[in-house]
Amino acid sequence: MPDWPPQQPRLEPEPRRHTPRPLKISLAILGGLAILFIGVGIGLAGQDEEPDGGEPVPTATATATVTRTTAPTATATVTRTAPAVPAATVTETVTQTAPESEATFFYENCDEARAAGAAPVRRGDPGYGPHLDADNDGVGCE
Repeated sequence: MPDWPPQQPRLEPEPRRHTPRPLKISLAILGGLAILFIGVGIGLAGQDEEPDGGEPVPTATATATVTRTTAPTATATVTRTAPAVPAATVTETVTQTAPESEATFFYENCDEARAAGAAPVRRGDPGYGPHLDADNDGVGCE
C-alpha cells in the first residue's frame, strides 16, 4: 500500500552558476574607470570658454631694467725700439693703464658744471657722473 500522505518528490536545487571572482573584480575596475573618465570629460568640457563673453582679459606686466655704465679708462701705449743691430731688430711694447681715480673726471655738483659752462652734461661726456643725473635719463644738471 502506498504511503499516506503522498509525499512530493524532492527536487534538488540547480547548482548556482557564479562568475569567477577575478572577472568580477576586473569588471568593477573597468566600470569605475569609465565613470572617472566620463566625469573628467564633463568637467573639462566648459573650460575652453573665455570669461566675459569670449573677450580676452588684459594683463599688466611690470618690468624693471637696471643698466650700469662704467666710465671709460685711459690706456697709454708706449713703444720702445732698441738701437738697430744689423742682424736683429727687437721691439718692446709696454701698455700702461691709468688708475681709475686718474682716468675718471666728473664734476662734484651741478654748480661746478654750470660754472665751467658744461651744463647740461650728457652720459659719455667728460665730467658726467651718475650723481649729477637725478632722473637717470642720461642728461645731468638739467
